[in-house]
Amino acid sequence: MNAAIRAVTRSAIFNGIAVKGIYRGYRGLVTNEIVEFKTQNVSNIIQVGGTILKTARCMEFRTEEGRKIAYDNMVNAGIDSLVVIGGDGSLTGARIFATEYNIPIVGLPGTIDNDLYGTDTTIGYDTALNTIMQCVDETHTGDTARVTVTVSNTGDCDGDEVVQLYVVHPQDGRKQIPLCALKGFKRIHLKRGESTSVSFTLTPEELALTETDGNLVEKNGQVTLFVGGGQPNYAAGVSSLLTIKGAPYQVW
Repeated sequence: MNAAIRAVTRSAIFNGIAVKGIYRGYRGLVTNEIVEFKTQNVSNIIQVGGTILKTARCMEFRTEEGRKIAYDNMVNAGIDSLVVIGGDGSLTGARIFATEYNIPIVGLPGTIDNDLYGTDTTIGYDTALNTIMQCVDETHTGDTARVTVTVSNTGDCDGDEVVQLYVVHPQDGRKQIPLCALKGFKRIHLKRGESTSVSFTLTPEELALTETDGNLVEKNGQVTLFVGGGQPNYAAGVSSLLTIKGAPYQVW
């Protein structure tokens, strides 16, 4: 949302239009939290999450009396049009407000739900998904990590499979590091065409390496997780990078 606020503010000022920022959305219109915005008000905010204008629910704006107060405050502040950034509730309120007082309102769809008609990707949706994916692909030193894969029998016969989990650490020429390390295995039986989920839990000990002093330490960095019917490069399987963050964790 901050990127949108910055773009609207700077574009308007460039075109000779005065800008006012309304804090806490419709509540700010009702309580008159309106301030003039200059270019410096939106400097260094594009990389900051959320919104510098803050958000709040406003039950008063749901009433005709509340919207009348909001309109009066808007007129007294010299505002003749609005840009509303929000989801279904905010844009519904904008539609009602525009109809009642004949106000030009531009609605910018901002919701992580991505459920607004007429737009492919709402503001905040991409950020939310990428944040979720980042959390899924990360763990912290000292924490356990859970790995889940789906195994399918695509053959013509029922059969067994031993699903194996390997951890592959980046090679370091200064010390000996295993090419790969088996950290778990499970035998499963699948009927023809059947699929099932197989899960493993990796402890800090299983993600750690032995240092030259003999201590087992888990450090930050990236490791490759491989799940398949045998060792990496020798059997079919799937791999994924796991990012480990945090201070070094000494297992023993």
